[in-house]
Amino acid sequence: MLSERTWRVEGVARMLIGLIVTAFCLMLLAGALRQVTGDISSEHKTLFDIIVGALIFQGVALLWIFNFLREEKLTFRTAFGFSLPTVPRALLFGVLAGVCVVPIAWTLQIVSVQLLNLFNWSPQSQELVRTFQQSAKAASDPELLRQQIAFGISVIVLAPISEELLFRGILYPTIKNFGFPKVALWTSAIVFALMHQNMAGMIPFIFLGIVLVKVYEETDNLLAPILVHSLFNTANFLYMLFEVPINKFLFRS
Repeated sequence: MLSERTWRVEGVARMLIGLIVTAFCLMLLAGALRQVTGDISSEHKTLFDIIVGALIFQGVALLWIFNFLREEKLTFRTAFGFSLPTVPRALLFGVLAGVCVVPIAWTLQIVSVQLLNLFNWSPQSQELVRTFQQSAKAASDPELLRQQIAFGISVIVLAPISEELLFRGILYPTIKNFGFPKVALWTSAIVFALMHQNMAGMIPFIFLGIVLVKVYEETDNLLAPILVHSLFNTANFLYMLFEVPINKFLFRS
């Protein structure tokens, strides 16, 4: 059972507003820089997009979360349940849930794509993922390796930490403290899914968001959902890198 998390609602609101405003300003700045660097190769622009994307959507979130904890005089233990005695259980739940989540989420993804195709709606992957996949075909080996490393750090390390701190660590308990646990569950899961801007991934991401809340509730340690999230992203990252050989292996006649 998740321990009660007590902090001021106005502190959460100030953090969210600051995060949104900062991210918006950095997006404008990134767009301006992209215009200035018009002579840079498409491969380098892809790497630029990956680094800036990580900075805006993950780095900014981490900075504002750290500021929120400082203002509320909270530690990572009191805010998110990080404590050594609960680490083994959190790791166990994280690994087990991660292993179970991946095949279910992938199945939901396939079903979602088929449903969208029925309505003649061609599903598109996230813009950053599309850019990475397209440029990888043309990039030189050293450039491709740098892109893969940058993208891997972003999705496997930064995204799980920043998104879990924000959605499960702060947003979910804040809404739950008003006495609406189900609203907190569904709101955090739906907003989490919408943030990924992937129509075909809406159902899988909502499912993942619900599982992450359940794991957090069960372990009372945010390390567990961070691990689940990281394993899920790792599986998708590896599939994206080795899509052709994996498909040949899975669907060989």
